[in-house]
Amino acid sequence: MGDHANQNDLTTAMALMQQQMKKLQQTIQAQEQAAQQQQEQQAQTVPIGTRNLPRNIPTTRSVIVPPTLHQARLQEQACFNRFSAEKGVLSTEIPMEHIESFEKVCSFTRVNGVPPDYIRCMLFPFSLDGKAAR
Repeated sequence: MGDHANQNDLTTAMALMQQQMKKLQQTIQAQEQAAQQQQEQQAQTVPIGTRNLPRNIPTTRSVIVPPTLHQARLQEQACFNRFSAEKGVLSTEIPMEHIESFEKVCSFTRVNGVPPDYIRCMLFPFSLDGKAAR
């Protein structure tokens, strides 16, 4: 009788282990399917430059949005004249150098009551040449 009870315990334990193995296999299959679906979704995403083509950019959209300015009159003309005179200083070959030079030039431009960010946002489009200016 002792062997029969021990065999039943082993059979029960074996059945429990088989159930656990099935659950683990199902979990692994579900994870593999999820990973495969994620890879398929990534493959379907649009390549990096496609959204930046001119045909995909609305003509009414502006890339640079200056902060709101509550001052009635802004002496943009004076800033622009000074900036265009110093435009030859800006490097157009290396983007990071261009931005650093642009920030230096803008740091010298001050208008009473106008935040520096506003000046940078207003003048940056004028600093660009070639394809970048489009």
